Amino acid sequence: MNIAKTNALKGIVEDVLGVNPCMKSRKVMYIQARAICYAIMRKEMNLTYQFIGSQFNMNHATVMASLDNFQDEVEVDVSFRHNYRKILKVWKSESQEYIELDPVYLKKTVNNLVKSNKLLTLEVEHLQTTVKNIKEKINV
Repeated sequence: MNIAKTNALKGIVEDVLGVNPCMKSRKVMYIQARAICYAIMRKEMNLTYQFIGSQFNMNHATVMASLDNFQDEVEVDVSFRHNYRKILKVWKSESQEYIELDPVYLKKTVNNLVKSNKLLTLEVEHLQTTVKNIKEKINV
């Protein structure tokens, strides 16, 4: 489940900021994009530092250092604070949409839908026959 959500968050950050947070760069916008991802992954998704780092090919210490500076950056940089709040708002409104499903669950669900579809098809055929018979009685 975490992979789908982390990928979705990275996409939201890229859409809002116009930079790919996974891109290796020391430019401020990329650093801030990653910091926002780290903060949301840690605070909202309760992910470990190690897991967060693995999503960006970074080690856990890099994530920890970024998060240590995060609150200061939010307080000082108005643009950064605005971007963080905007991304967080989008994330909270869309995060429930991103889930990974168990393959066994999906297979059972598909099988149930196939059975339901067959039953509905039979019901439609029966209703069509009934309508046809009624029309014949009316026309006779």
